[in-house]
Amino acid sequence: MKMMKASMRLLQCIATTATLVLASAQRPDTTSAVITGDVMEIPQGRFQYHFHDSSSASSSSSQSCCDSVVMINVGTGMSVQDYGGISRQIVQQDDQRSIVAIVLDSNPSTLMKQDEVEFANLANAIASDLTHVLPTCCTRQPKNGYLIGGHSSGGQAAFDALALSPTPGQPESLLPFH
Repeated sequence: MKMMKASMRLLQCIATTATLVLASAQRPDTTSAVITGDVMEIPQGRFQYHFHDSSSASSSSSQSCCDSVVMINVGTGMSVQDYGGISRQIVQQDDQRSIVAIVLDSNPSTLMKQDEVEFANLANAIASDLTHVLPTCCTRQPKNGYLIGGHSSGGQAAFDALALSPTPGQPESLLPFH
């Protein structure tokens, strides 16, 4: 009986935490100056970017918002639009550095997001042409580099992509991330 009560309290705590997280993610953010780009599609997949508007940020570290780029691969059954809350939190974390969060979906037509080669191809396509893909904020490659990650099976694909052999000229290697 005591074990059942403890389990119920734990479940209630988890449910309350999940409710608070979802509520904060769904609440419109009226105090920040986070710019969210349109969902963009290139041959390798879809992506959406988020960055803190440098004109309202207290940072004067650079003219570019691309000090660091965080690439997040979507999870199974998810799309790039499902990560707005976490992307806003990422780009608002540090007033001294400008951070861009880019949510990637290398396989938007299916639920499965486990292909590390497709993820690597999309990440490389964006990274190799960053100043063209994000001309609004990225005037150069990020000085602090890229952080690669993902959610659920998309996280596994991102992790597996980092282990690919970095052979020059091979589109499936994550050259800028090694």
